[in-house]
Amino acid sequence: MLTLVFSTPVNANPSHIWKHYIEFELRKKWETDLEFFQFEGEIKTGQYGRMILNGMTEIRFYLLKIEVNKEFTDQVNIPKIGVLTFCHQIIVDENNMANFLKVTVSLDHEIHTPFIHIQNFFKQVTQDLVETVLRLKTVVE
Repeated sequence: MLTLVFSTPVNANPSHIWKHYIEFELRKKWETDLEFFQFEGEIKTGQYGRMILNGMTEIRFYLLKIEVNKEFTDQVNIPKIGVLTFCHQIIVDENNMANFLKVTVSLDHEIHTPFIHIQNFFKQVTQDLVETVLRLKTVVE
């Protein structure tokens, strides 16, 4: 499994940050390559959604773990590559204010695919992770 973790301090209300994960108009302010984003029903663990990123076909994602104002974790099954997981966490302090954003991207890869292909795919997916999370931080503060 390949994993990359990035966190940054933030000063914002968790519910304000949460809206930027679930509302398309707010999400595309920090996820700038997002063309389309929609949930297939309620926003809760076990549901699905769909998105389109610039120049790509539609991607269907699975909501692996949803905890309102705390965690938004989704997964995408990539044929011949593996399962890609994005875990966005809002870490709060004792006053219930967000003081960190933490994003973990992991790839549970296929064993029959050459590792160089897996590695290149993971690098491509995560190349702008820091920039994207810092853009979210700027938008919510």
